[in-house]
Amino acid sequence: MRGIKILIAIACATPALAQVKPPPPKFAKSWKLAPFYTKHVAVEGFPIVASKKVSDYALLEAAYLVRKMIGGRKDLLRALV
Repeated sequence: MRGIKILIAIACATPALAQVKPPPPKFAKSWKLAPFYTKHVAVEGFPIVASKKVSDYALLEAAYLVRKMIGGRKDLLRALV
């Protein structure tokens, strides 16, 4: 029972996983993205884009690394966008 409580606590403490999706049309237009970019992940609004050849895992890893480098400083991500 204690193990289940620990797992629930860990699950609640971790941020929601980013999802790989096509770039939203509004975003693609405003950033003037080429059709080459078919994948998109956002980290607190900070966009990470890639072509269809890039694996979803690599894109999620990039999102993870950005999150770790920023260290919870959402203001830095907002300043970059």
